[in-house]
Amino acid sequence: MRRLRALWRRHWAAGIQGRAVNNGRALRFDQSAELAHRRPAGDPTLALYRIEPSCLPLTVDYLERHPASCQVFVPMNAARYLVVAAGQAADGGPRLETLRAFVATSAQGICYGPGVWHYPLVSFDGAATFAMFMWQAPAAAEDCEVRPLDAPVEVRH
Repeated sequence: MRRLRALWRRHWAAGIQGRAVNNGRALRFDQSAELAHRRPAGDPTLALYRIEPSCLPLTVDYLERHPASCQVFVPMNAARYLVVAAGQAADGGPRLETLRAFVATSAQGICYGPGVWHYPLVSFDGAATFAMFMWQAPAAAEDCEVRPLDAPVEVRH
């Protein structure tokens, strides 16, 4: 969870300095996300996610994580969307006392660090498309863990 917050603050904090590229027509901001991968033999994967809209209240009854890889989502046409994440407990499961939910906007991307427990993104204002980058393990099941929650959590306004 600490890594998620640090990346979020670093990327969107006021005063981030970019460097001029493309003959001065654009600014490039490096290190926007830490694209970590903890195992060899992962392949970089860029995928598109199309998410149908949902409403609150929302019941979060499971979380997932990718123990070896970060996962980056960049909105392509999303207005507001819900991000739910939690840190890791000593036993490797989600640490529910760190569970946080917040609403992100079309100007914000998200990077889940390796091992960060999260709920799939939820779009609010219509269908949304996201570009997703991660290091894909040869067998996807090797780097994706899903755990049901003993007590579901309800996210409200």
